[in-house]
Amino acid sequence: MLGSTWRIVLLLSLLGILSMHPTGAFEFYLNQNAKLCFAEQLPSNTKVSGEYAVAGNEGTMSVDITVIGPDRRDYFSKLGIESGRFTFKTPKHPILKPEDANARSLPESMESKEQPHVVTRRRVSLKVDVLPTERDYARLAKEEHLNSLEVALKRIEDEIKQFSSELDILSSREQTMRNINEITNSRVTWLGIFNVIVMIAAGVYEMYHMKNYFRHKKLI
Repeated sequence: MLGSTWRIVLLLSLLGILSMHPTGAFEFYLNQNAKLCFAEQLPSNTKVSGEYAVAGNEGTMSVDITVIGPDRRDYFSKLGIESGRFTFKTPKHPILKPEDANARSLPESMESKEQPHVVTRRRVSLKVDVLPTERDYARLAKEEHLNSLEVALKRIEDEIKQFSSELDILSSREQTMRNINEITNSRVTWLGIFNVIVMIAAGVYEMYHMKNYFRHKKLI
C-alpha cells in the first residue's frame, strides 16, 4: 500500500517558523523570515518518530514545527523549539487529495515571502523515522489459539508485508524523482530551443540593420 503525503513544516521568523521534512536525517540553515516545506509519503497506520534541534542566535528568532497530514490536520505542533522529540501515528485510512500526491510546498494560506538582505539564521537538525509496527504475538497466539509454528509464520508474514510496504514507498519516490527529472529535462530543452530562436532572431536583425546602414552610407 502506498503511503500518503505528509508535511513536516518549519517557518522561521522573528516570532515563529514553520518547516517540513522528509523521512531521514539532515541539517540545514534557515534565514530570518524564511520558510521550508517538504513532503513525504508515509505508510498508513504506522508510528512515526522524530527528533529536532535548533542552534545559533538564541533569543533573536524562534522556530516552530508542525506536522501536517494529508487531511490538512495538524498531528504535532510546537512553538519556540530548541530540541526535543515528537511521535504520531498515521491514520488507518488517510484522506489523500489528488493535489497532495506530489506536494512540495506549504498550503497557500501558509506562504510567506523571504525578506531581502537577511543575515540572521539558525541551524536546524531534523530526523524522522518510521517505526516498525509492534505486535503482541503472545496475545495473538492466545486469542487465535496458535501454536509456536503458526506464530512464527505470522511474524514472517508481517515482516514480508512491512518489507513490501517499504518497497512500494521506495518505488513511489523513484517515480516522483523520475517525473521531476523529466520535467527538468523538458524545461532545459525548451530553454535551449528558445535561446537558439533568440540568437537567430538577433542575427537576422543585426544583418538587416547592417544592410540598411551600408545602403544609407551608399557602400552597397
